[in-house]
Amino acid sequence: MGGVDGIDRDRDLEMSQAALRDDLETVRAYGEAHPESWVGVRFSNDPTVRLVASFTGELAGHDRALRRVLSHPDRLVLEPGRHTSAELQAMRTEIDDLIARRVAETGRSVSSGIGEGVGVVQVHLRADQEDFAAELAQRYGPAVELRVGAFTYPGRRRPEPRGRVRPGTSRRPAPPEEVHLPGLELRVEVDRAVVEVGDDGHGKLVFHNGGDAPVGPLYGGQPLTGVLYDDAGERVGGSGLPTRGTGWVLELAPGETASVEFFFGTASCRKELGYVLPPGEYGLEVAFAFGQGLSGQPTQVLRAPRTRLRVTAPDH
Repeated sequence: MGGVDGIDRDRDLEMSQAALRDDLETVRAYGEAHPESWVGVRFSNDPTVRLVASFTGELAGHDRALRRVLSHPDRLVLEPGRHTSAELQAMRTEIDDLIARRVAETGRSVSSGIGEGVGVVQVHLRADQEDFAAELAQRYGPAVELRVGAFTYPGRRRPEPRGRVRPGTSRRPAPPEEVHLPGLELRVEVDRAVVEVGDDGHGKLVFHNGGDAPVGPLYGGQPLTGVLYDDAGERVGGSGLPTRGTGWVLELAPGETASVEFFFGTASCRKELGYVLPPGEYGLEVAFAFGQGLSGQPTQVLRAPRTRLRVTAPDH
């Protein structure tokens, strides 16, 4: 049933959040005017769309002040925070320095991203950095939210997918249907077939139109990511890194060849294997998912034959 303010789970989530956007900015401006206690503000979508503002110390005064100036005061929830936004920014600077020092000491990349959530510093470490995660967790405690490879630390569970979704609906669309196009040949070319635990690799997915008819246009994205399988055919790993690709269109006349770049890593996606895959032999698979337009949801996928990859222990 729709609410009197038009903000609830029966309405499109983005529209419901948009109805609270002015209140969100009002809360943020108020918080920034009180830096001694301001932590942050976020949307909460379950069971209804609300604004959750966080402050350190006493909350009652902030609650009274905010409800007087909001258009939807019934959609405000206050919660206590441990660290102010300014304190978190200082922690982030310290962590940036620690990461830079570790990179200088090891000669390896150790992090794929650092940012700030409401009340926490979020750090995404590479899959082989479990010991560094332990160091950060001990030093900063709950003020730091850690992810190592594909899992959170120390809970070793997959982080919830992010994105705006309507409450009560599935976060994951149906998987694309695997197809085979007449005359289209795919092969994988890697920059190296042997990588160390924790390393990344790169390569190209090559398309060749060996048929008599044109192929495409097929609307997909790039770069692609490779997936690793064990000898039993079970998916065991991949990059473990966040990706941000751009649109790419495959269109080949008979006899033409094209390629798109991909990358892969040695992050585990099976918690019993740990955060990073152990040394061994794996099958590397690269797939190209495509749809009817650059902005459309991929509905079909082409898979190249798997190529062999060897993961070795670090040379140190």
